Amino acid sequence: MHTLSYYTVYAIHDAVSRFIKPDGPIELLSVGGGGAHNKFLMKLLTEVFSPAEVQTAGKTGIDEDYKEAVCFAVLAHETLNGMPSNVPQVTGATQPAILGKICQGK
Repeated sequence: MHTLSYYTVYAIHDAVSRFIKPDGPIELLSVGGGGAHNKFLMKLLTEVFSPAEVQTAGKTGIDEDYKEAVCFAVLAHETLNGMPSNVPQVTGATQPAILGKICQGK
């Protein structure tokens, strides 16, 4: 578990470095999901992302236990409004795409 925790933190750091930091340094890392309850993981994230502030999503007004529900709500909102919500430069997709399908029952 120790090794997996370090791997998780460095995988997050790698993704942030490659896809977010090119636009500038981060000041805040908001952690959601089960990891937000893991004190060891939060300690590692704080060390690796210093001087950025690391906090749970709950401190930004979104309960960290609702991360998946919030993500699906955002995706549904974008789909209903005809907005692409994929990230081609991250996924390798050739173009922006509207994700999901809205099905209405009778």
